[in-house]
Amino acid sequence: YFAVCGSSLIRCRGSPRIQSLSVGDMMTPLTFLQLDESRRFFSSNKPQRTSRKNQNNGVVMNENLIQVLMRQSDAAAGDLMVRLVIDEGPDKPSSIDVVPLREAMETAIDLDVDLIGINLNQDPPVVKAQDYTKLAYKASAKKQTKNDKKPTKEFKFRSGIADNDLNRKVGDIVKYLKKGHNCQLMITANAFNMRTNPGGLQTLIGRIFEQVGDVGICEKGVQNNEDGNRAFLVLRPNLNASKQ
Repeated sequence: YFAVCGSSLIRCRGSPRIQSLSVGDMMTPLTFLQLDESRRFFSSNKPQRTSRKNQNNGVVMNENLIQVLMRQSDAAAGDLMVRLVIDEGPDKPSSIDVVPLREAMETAIDLDVDLIGINLNQDPPVVKAQDYTKLAYKASAKKQTKNDKKPTKEFKFRSGIADNDLNRKVGDIVKYLKKGHNCQLMITANAFNMRTNPGGLQTLIGRIFEQVGDVGICEKGVQNNEDGNRAFLVLRPNLNASKQ
């Protein structure tokens, strides 16, 4: 049996023989949950070791979560309401319901998962019944994906650029695209080039696209300013081209 007494948790062996404890001058009622001896409490094999790890990660769950919630409220486990989120799996939306803390504990135990604090400052507090190892793995994978995102490379071109400079810059663009970087391009034309070669800006953009080929994709198209002397575009890597 697992007993909740005020903000304390008590593990019991055998059938409970008392229904309350004397705390100071008051008799505090006990809330009992019967557990199958062949099963673990929640899903953690070693709650104490997990608790120390969770404290470092800022995660409050299982025994620690119940203690925190009981300290925040004067209500008993059967009266303290929480907003319980249950992870139904990757292909189903999570179910959400406001239930007593005791029911949330029983649900987590029945599902053989952890009871995790999500937002304890909300009224009622939000908790989630989910396997903590899966939650930690998803958070780690999301952080790794964010860290793996490569920075955008910026390039500037001017109308009338020499062929060798154009070839060198476009060669660098192709190299970065193949490495997985997005490339942001700004193409400009000064007043002299606008007078002597009005279509020089668009011609230069066409030459860049021709040399980049199918290595890069310009999804949002070319953005021109009102004066027509400046253009912006972003090339992203063509993953299909890199596989060929």
